[in-house]
Amino acid sequence: MADVLSFLGAVTGKTVAVAAIYILKIIAALVVLIVGLYAGRVFGRVISKVLDKAGLNELIRKTVVGEHIEKSGVQLVGISDLVIRWFIYAVALMAAVDILGIGFLTTFLLDAIGYIPSLVAGIVILLVGLVAVDFIVEFIKTTTKELKIEYISAVTFVIRISLYLMILVMALDQFKIKTTIIYALITPIAYGIAIGAGIGLGIAIGWGLKDAVAKAAEKKLKEKEAK
Repeated sequence: MADVLSFLGAVTGKTVAVAAIYILKIIAALVVLIVGLYAGRVFGRVISKVLDKAGLNELIRKTVVGEHIEKSGVQLVGISDLVIRWFIYAVALMAAVDILGIGFLTTFLLDAIGYIPSLVAGIVILLVGLVAVDFIVEFIKTTTKELKIEYISAVTFVIRISLYLMILVMALDQFKIKTTIIYALITPIAYGIAIGAGIGLGIAIGWGLKDAVAKAAEKKLKEKEAK
């Protein structure tokens, strides 16, 4: 009987000890999650405000995608806040799961967090690329406006779409999406269209300059005759 009681006492003691360890782990995991939630909100707001002050949101608003995002009612500042916030949430969740010793969830979260830099890089390429394309197209339009070149809107539209396609492929590549087939199909088309549009733009500008030079020469000739 004494042996049975001793055995039960030992089992109970071990059970209590294990339970106490798990309770401490759960408390520690909850603390990490609470700190992560608070840190995510704070850093999300601060960094999104810094980006807004730096003028990033204003640049994105000027792009075609930015205009559509604004029309949908989504705030661009809110997107950056959301991305930063959930990154910190994911790190906190991984730390909490690691404390609890749940192996398969830790592996999954490690893979998910490891993917975030690629996701961010793809988004940066997409946003910077869109801003750059819009800047290039607007520069071409402004430069050729006074020349009154025919079909310039069609040419700049083709250039815009071609560059968008190339940037999209680059972004998808960063997102770890297999783009081999897409790249093989789109890239030659995009490059072909861009080169063709570039040649067309060059010829159009050449003709526009020809007319402008002819008008300027005619004006000078009339001024000389008037004298």
